[in-house]
Amino acid sequence: MCRREEGARSPASRQPGCRCGGCLLYVGQKMPVINIEDLTEKDKLKMEVDQLKKEVTLERMLVSKCCEEVRDYVEERSGEDPLVKGIPEDKNPFKELKGGCVIS
Repeated sequence: MCRREEGARSPASRQPGCRCGGCLLYVGQKMPVINIEDLTEKDKLKMEVDQLKKEVTLERMLVSKCCEEVRDYVEERSGEDPLVKGIPEDKNPFKELKGGCVIS
């Protein structure tokens, strides 16, 4: 069993001979390029089944619950948000200067 199967999340924690599927790449390696047209129908179906196996383990939440959490998060921080409450004139780095310079 690899460290990832034990709970580690880093691809660098892969053990030699690991076949868990989630840590096949070491840090710094690039993902292999697969031309889907070159695969047999059996290989395509195997890839699809593997992807579905990964997706079935994902934790899912209702969209309505996620929206509520995002709304609550935004509302909690709206008092600190300069886009909502504005920037005080004395701290605004973009305010126009009162004077001007005329070049002739």
